[in-house]
Amino acid sequence: MPVPVQHQEIADLFEADRLRHPAIYETFSQPVTDAYTNMLERIQQTRERSMFWGNEGRFAAASAELMKVAGLPNGWDSYGAEAPAPVSVSTASYILSILRRSNVPPSRIAASAEGGVGICFVEGDKYADIEIFNDEEILATIYRSDSAPRIWEVGNRDDSIFEAVEQIRAHLSA
Repeated sequence: MPVPVQHQEIADLFEADRLRHPAIYETFSQPVTDAYTNMLERIQQTRERSMFWGNEGRFAAASAELMKVAGLPNGWDSYGAEAPAPVSVSTASYILSILRRSNVPPSRIAASAEGGVGICFVEGDKYADIEIFNDEEILATIYRSDSAPRIWEVGNRDDSIFEAVEQIRAHLSA
């Protein structure tokens, strides 16, 4: 999500720089500092439109969600669900690294009510997930709002995980 450039943030940057290098700032004229402000604003706008930085933000949020999920206790859902085991959290982290290399950012990371971690993807009416259970089983699911889900077992090997990621990518972009 784009973050608007706040003039106060730019002013704060200028003030911090001025305090570090007062002699430089005292010799600059207003047109020079205006040009610098405009350059900073253009850089920020370019970053906000960047798909790379948008995806990096989504991966950072996913990693933070995974850390929260990793700290859940047994019974976290008030129905007695098993907390995600370290092995399922570790596997989810590894799958996130594959997703990052494949440039397929997840929409959400959540604990599974069956015990484990779910990595979820939503694009319009299309949904997909990879669920890593505490017993190390991995399932992938894809479906649309108007169709039956397709569920398959994903092996705990790189080639099998990459294949699942590619099927999810194809499903979401179709």
